[in-house]
Amino acid sequence: MSLSTATPRLQSMVGQVGLNGRGLALVAGFLALLMRPALFDPDYYWHIEAGRLIAAQWALPSVDPFSYTAAGQAWVAHEWLFEVLLYGVLAAAGSFGVKLMSAVLGTASFLLVYAAANKVLARPTVAAWLAGAFYLFVYEFPSPRPQLLTYAFLAAYLYILVSFKYGRDVRLLPALPALMIPWVNAHGGYVIGILLVAAFCISEWLVLRATNADEDGRRRLRRLAAMAVLIVLASLLNPYFAGHWVYPFEVMGLQATQYIPEWRGPDFGTSYGRLFLLSVVGFCALQIYRARKPDITELGVPGLFIVAGFTSNRHTLLAAMAMIIFAAAAIRDGLQVAAPVSAALERLQRKWRDHAARGKPLGRAEGHINLAIAIALVVAASAYYPTARASEAAFVRQRLPIDATQFILDSGIAGRMFNTYQYGGYLIHKLYPRQRVFIDGRADMYGDSLFAEYRTIEGGFAGWAPLFDKYAIDYVVCEHQSPIRQLLIMRGDFRLVFDDGMSSVLVRNTSRFAAIPTVE
Repeated sequence: MSLSTATPRLQSMVGQVGLNGRGLALVAGFLALLMRPALFDPDYYWHIEAGRLIAAQWALPSVDPFSYTAAGQAWVAHEWLFEVLLYGVLAAAGSFGVKLMSAVLGTASFLLVYAAANKVLARPTVAAWLAGAFYLFVYEFPSPRPQLLTYAFLAAYLYILVSFKYGRDVRLLPALPALMIPWVNAHGGYVIGILLVAAFCISEWLVLRATNADEDGRRRLRRLAAMAVLIVLASLLNPYFAGHWVYPFEVMGLQATQYIPEWRGPDFGTSYGRLFLLSVVGFCALQIYRARKPDITELGVPGLFIVAGFTSNRHTLLAAMAMIIFAAAAIRDGLQVAAPVSAALERLQRKWRDHAARGKPLGRAEGHINLAIAIALVVAASAYYPTARASEAAFVRQRLPIDATQFILDSGIAGRMFNTYQYGGYLIHKLYPRQRVFIDGRADMYGDSLFAEYRTIEGGFAGWAPLFDKYAIDYVVCEHQSPIRQLLIMRGDFRLVFDDGMSSVLVRNTSRFAAIPTVE
């Protein structure tokens, strides 16, 4: 190829470089997710140490290594794949790498929801607005935890199933069992994928029965049913084989989960709870007023997720995902509303079109401007990142016993520790293997009995003293406002040796800790 021939082609390629409005919004959303997470979630820290342990031993732990209260007790490390991934990212790229991983997974979920909505609508702008509503839920969950993988995998499942239902596309179905293999090894939410496909098969079969579908529809459904069987078989490809099937249900059946905020129902006094409630109301309104009444799948599948969302905070994002994707079908069909409402909507549409028509088309320049804005956003985010890190450090210090843990290390405090539930993960991260904790975020491993004892002790409820004495505690790490702190001081056999207004350390009043001065 001569230079004279190549030059026009190169100029044409350069001229086509640009970014549309949706691409610019995606860049802005990704950067917001990247800057958002503060690494203070207690579970984040014990996940790191679990990944470190697995990577060091090249084997999954079979018993609990992190606590003395459950030492030797069987531990199902069902999130091992995520934990190894998390530790590997942290080791390779530090906390920024962890934030980047979280932002990538959150953005992947958002993009898959957009793709699914657009698959139904074939209207990219409307699909982008719907996906933007889902982004609000993603933005509220920035924590680098295994749930991020469940969000991405479930979004992929919904995209494939939407392609099957509305696009009559069966080519992607083999990806369902393939995705199940990493999912089952990364998070217990894999059960949601199995239940989703099962519910989809049943509801679509009922739709076929009701509509007397042709042979092609029946053949496609048989392929989906075959994939459902393969999904179940793929879920066996985990270290615990069939025993892993019942484990998520055992966790949900624990009484301890009732005291963990993310397992409770949404609080409608918060902005997040109101957002979820508003989404449910909006989804129901769309289904009521859509021109074509929804079929069983369009009501049943998102309905199951809505019920789960009202039951537990951790399922609200999954419900939002399902609602937004199936809301696209209602928007595609149009709405049957009263004449005054219809006239008002038409007037709004005309005004929007007239406003858009009055604008001066920028043509190719718009893409260049958007690209320049995106680059400016990246540069600004890079410049702001050190400031954000400093602000984050102060935020995390208020929620984790960072200074208290350093005081323990500097003072050489050792022995049997009592710690509060929220502090367990961070204490494992900083003190293991020198010290082992009383309890941490693995409520499923500790079980209802130990968790009940912990709540009695920490809350100072009736009978707390005999339970506390049973464990021969040497020192306590707790929140400043924890009831056990004041009870032990009043009892007189423990001294307060550290308190920064947020966290406290108390030691048993013995000669072993005599050299550590008391805090007045």
